[in-house]
Amino acid sequence: MIGTALAALSGQIAGVWLGKNAAEEIPAGRKYFFWLKQLLLCSLIIFLVLREFNLFLFLAGMIGGIFLRREYAYFGMILAGNITLLSAGLIFVYGIPLGTLVFAQRKFIDLGKNALVFFLGLLTVKIAIDWVAFAAGGLLTFLVLETFIVVWGEHALPGWLRPRW
Repeated sequence: MIGTALAALSGQIAGVWLGKNAAEEIPAGRKYFFWLKQLLLCSLIIFLVLREFNLFLFLAGMIGGIFLRREYAYFGMILAGNITLLSAGLIFVYGIPLGTLVFAQRKFIDLGKNALVFFLGLLTVKIAIDWVAFAAGGLLTFLVLETFIVVWGEHALPGWLRPRW
C-alpha cells in the first residue's frame, strides 16, 4: 500500500522535473496544464462514482469539500479505501500538470503540504468507513470551485467560499 501511495504521489515530482526541463514552454501551456488537470480530476471522479456510490457519503464529501480544499487529502482517502492501478495511475498523471504549475508559480511549499495531507488521508484506513464516496464528493466540490475561480475570478464567489490557502 505504501509503495503504491508513494508512486501516486511522485507525479508531482515528475511535474516539477518537467517544468524545470521545459521552462520555456510553461507560459504558453499554462492554460492547457490547468485544463488537463481538471479533465483528469473529472475522470477520476467519474471512475469513483461508477465504482462505488453512497449518496450520504457523497453529499457529506461535497459539504466537506467546501472546508477541505486540498485534493491530495482526498487522494489519500481513495488509496486508503481501495488501491486500484487505475486510481493510483490517475493520481500520478494528475500530479504531472500540477507539479508543472507549482514549478511555474514557484510555490514549492505546496508540494510539502500536498504530501502531508495525502498521508493524513491515508490514515483514514484505520476508520471503518469506506471513504471513496466521500472523497468523490469532496473532489467534485474542489473541481467546481477551482474551475469557477479560474474562469470568473475569486471576487465572484461569496466571502465564505473564497479560498483561504
